[in-house]
Amino acid sequence: MGLPVITLDECSIDLTARMKKVWAIKGSKPVGLMKYSIKRTHVIGALFNNKVILEYAEKVNSERVIEFLENLKSHCSKFILIMDNAGWHRSKEIKAYLEINKEIIAEYLPPYSPELNPTETVWKIMRRNVFDSNLFEDLIELKLGIMEFISSYEWNIDVFKYLCR
Repeated sequence: MGLPVITLDECSIDLTARMKKVWAIKGSKPVGLMKYSIKRTHVIGALFNNKVILEYAEKVNSERVIEFLENLKSHCSKFILIMDNAGWHRSKEIKAYLEINKEIIAEYLPPYSPELNPTETVWKIMRRNVFDSNLFEDLIELKLGIMEFISSYEWNIDVFKYLCR
């Protein structure tokens, strides 16, 4: 049996509500509460055996990705890691880390091809189910909403269908 494949990606989240579908009287203009906020955080996530592993970060950089990879090793000791071409994925620090940690075999997606990364689909589903038409008071409440959704959603994503497009 081959090595497990883990896909990695990051996304940014903020408190700005996204109104999508609402009920309204026919002919009237729907009115909804909106909250604009510059408060934001980042999510580093990985898809592994139809489970989503994620962590929050104030900023995404090589150091933070290495911390995340160290935590991934507790889920799987040896694996193939699929990543996009973000600057922090190709940095000297990441290359040095991967050189030392031979149990992680890194493969990079072609440039400008997010459709090949199944973790992008995780972010799309998460945004649609957590952010759309929901108003969160603060980042803590938002993070709780994300964690609740991620742990309860039944992920059924075939990684190889993405990679073999």
